[in-house]
Formats: sequence, structure tokens, C-alpha cells
Amino acid sequence: MENKRIMSPRNSGLDVLRVLTAVLITSIHYIGYSHVIEIGGGVNKVWLVALYSLSRVAVGEYIITSGYFMAEKTMNFSKIVKLEAKVVFYSVLLGGVSLAVKFGEGTVSNIVRTFFPLMTDTYWFFTAYVLFCLFTPILNLILEKYTERTLKISLVIAWGIITVLLKANPFTSGINYMGTSRSVIWFAFLWLVGGTIKKYPIMVSKKVYAIIFVAAYIVIFVSYWMNINWPTNVLLYEDCSILPSLMTISLFVLFKDIKIGTVISAKMSYLATLAFGVYLVQEHCLVREHYWKLFDANKMVESPRMILQFLMAVIIPFLVASLMEFLFGVIWKKTCGLRSLRQIR
Repeated sequence: MENKRIMSPRNSGLDVLRVLTAVLITSIHYIGYSHVIEIGGGVNKVWLVALYSLSRVAVGEYIITSGYFMAEKTMNFSKIVKLEAKVVFYSVLLGGVSLAVKFGEGTVSNIVRTFFPLMTDTYWFFTAYVLFCLFTPILNLILEKYTERTLKISLVIAWGIITVLLKANPFTSGINYMGTSRSVIWFAFLWLVGGTIKKYPIMVSKKVYAIIFVAAYIVIFVSYWMNINWPTNVLLYEDCSILPSLMTISLFVLFKDIKIGTVISAKMSYLATLAFGVYLVQEHCLVREHYWKLFDANKMVESPRMILQFLMAVIIPFLVASLMEFLFGVIWKKTCGLRSLRQIR
């Protein structure tokens, strides 16, 4: 009997959101490795601040989307193994090419981090995500056992504790309790939000979510534009603080049911598969600093061509990720295919 793999239907709205996430991750690095918001002015400052304000949702959207699709599914360790293999493949190939063209420094530390990305925190998101995946069976039990009312009340209380009590409280440091927006606790919260949205209907009108998103976005935009310095322990820009978290959840709800044409949908679906690779390409320890020196935003801050520089910085990781995904797919298919044939024999 021939085994046919059943493919889950793509969600075109969330594919678009994932592509947007990849662009926003790039914008975080493009702006973060420079001082353009502080020193810039004119038209360039408008779109830079607009992008940077929106980028507060980038990481969170990836986790909510994972929860939306993975909720109530059995944890598959083979997927984690494949993800680890992919990251090692990216890391070793990128590291080798970088050293060959003298794009990075071949220190002992960089070489170790290149070959062992999970254990050396080469990609912080990957390490955090793998650790978080180990807890998804527990989160699935929560989704299964809790009633809709209990689950939603618990999420509201958890959101209040994380964003208000820990992040907006000037008398305490949230890092003592939940390790900031990179922690397993924050990832678990977002994953449960995605799973709850998938399992239960949204009772609030999407207009309300749109208003919440716009209001939160405007406050963050104005704060960045005017360089407002909030009290030291009041963290209003971090992904897990009040305003960015409201933006993240609202934007997910707004994109979730978007429908687009078949042709565009197919292209977005393909680009969405590259989103994680785009992150891996630009955040490699031998690549990132040299890449952002190549696309030095500080030198273009007053230039009308700055937007072109940014677009090139966005496009190149997508192109490299496309090639890497193709090569990894060929190698993985051959190695797994041979293993399957041996098992049959």
C-alpha cells in the first residue's frame, strides 16, 4: 500500500504575517546595529520609526502562529531533530563560506558556535524555541483539560502579571521571574494564546482589535519619535510588555482570516517557508556584524536611497535562504530516503 502524506491547508493570512515577520526581524537588525533613529531626520526617520515600532511584534507572531497550528497535536521529536539538522546545516555552510571569503574571523569561539549552534546559543531564538518545545505536551494538557472560561480567565491573569506586575512595575525587575521576552514562560503564554484562538471562537469584534492595535502602535511610535525615556524598570517597548503584547495578539487576530488570491497566496506560502531561514542567514556569528557593516544604515541616514539599501538588506537573506532550503531539502530527502529503504529491506 502506498502511503500518501496529507498536507494541511495553508492559511494565506498567516503566511503573509510570517513573511512580514521575516521583514521585521531584518528591520530590527538593520536599525539595531546602527544609531539611525537617534541621529536621523526627515522622511527616512518616518519610515524607520514606523518599522521599528511595528517590529515589536516580530518574535511574538511566530510563537502565536506555532501555537495556533500545533495546539492539541502530539509532539513530534522527529521535527525537532530535523529543525536541529537544518540549523546545523545553515550554520556550518554559512560559516564555511564566510571563512572562505574572509567575511568573518575564524576564532575558536566562532568555530565552536558554528558547529554546535544549539548548545552555544548561536541563535538565541532557536535555543529558546527548542527548550520551549519540550513543554508543549504540558501546554496541550492545559488546553485539553481547562474549560473555555477557565482558560481565557487564566490567560488574562497571566497577561496582567507578566506585562503589568513584572514589566511595568518600577519596584521590581521582571527578569528575576520570567527572564524577559526571550523566556520559556513568555513563549508558553503566547503559544497558549494561539491555541486558545484556534480552539475557541473570538467573541470580540475585529474592529476592537484594530483599534487596540492602532492605539498601542501610535503610543510606541510617538515614544520612539520623541525619544521618551521611561523610568528604568518600566519596560514599555519590550515584546512582553503591555503595548507590544497587545499589538502582537491584535495583529494575529486581524491577519488570521485574511484571504488572498490563489497566485499571490502560492507565492506567500513559499516565502513563508523561508522566514526562519532568513533569520538564520543574518544572525550567524560570522555573518551578522560584517553584513550590517556592508549595509551600514548610519552612512545612508540622510540619503533618499536609504530605502533601497534597506530593501537590498531584506532581499539578500531571502535569496540565500531559498538556496539553502533547496540544498537542505535535497540532502535531507536523500539521507532519509536511504534510511527508509534500509528499514524496508
